Amino acid sequence: MRRVIGLAAATLMAFAAQASVAGAAGMKSRDVEASKVFAYLDTYLDLPPEQRSGFVLSYRFQTTGTQVAPRLFLLRGAEQIVLPVAADGRVELLPSLADLKARVHVLMQAPEGAKVSESLDLMSAQPLRADYAATDFNVGLEQVNRAVKKIAGPLSLMAPKMTKVVFVGAGSGELIDAAGHAQPLPMSADGPAFSPMSTPSARAIRLARAPVRIAFAAAKD
Repeated sequence: MRRVIGLAAATLMAFAAQASVAGAAGMKSRDVEASKVFAYLDTYLDLPPEQRSGFVLSYRFQTTGTQVAPRLFLLRGAEQIVLPVAADGRVELLPSLADLKARVHVLMQAPEGAKVSESLDLMSAQPLRADYAATDFNVGLEQVNRAVKKIAGPLSLMAPKMTKVVFVGAGSGELIDAAGHAQPLPMSADGPAFSPMSTPSARAIRLARAPVRIAFAAAKD
């Protein structure tokens, strides 16, 4: 489910050692072009809205060696705009396509000695609740696979195909078939998972509780 962004992750893993901008006491800072921090965001935002209505990109940051989350600021001209980071590391405000085309930078701050890594999740745009129709994720899966192929370009044949929907933090779940029979959803490392293509008889999904996020994943994840 979680796919580490090579260039951006490498940039951030070297963050503590290569800091070049003075930050707050006990903090190291680095100024990096936003497109390197938020890889593929420009490609996503450049898609027509009707081709990305079913999925979103979610960027999350993790730190090792400290419990303090990194701080991110978008440098838009003279403005320094806070990009809030949620408790789970998810960035809650992302640069716009205009920001990325203008090659704005992001100021990143983390405690001295901390290592920062970044991951990119491909998320469903469905609202978070405890029940769904089995077809609710068809559009999102189709769109995300088309987008992955576009990003991969000549390597599209090697690109992973997203076939699974993971309900992160939902506890457990079951699918209901056309006859009204229920069967447990298989569990992944992050929560119950649903594979529409392998369960064509499914009509509905019931979860123990609403998930904290819904991720699209390849079969092997």
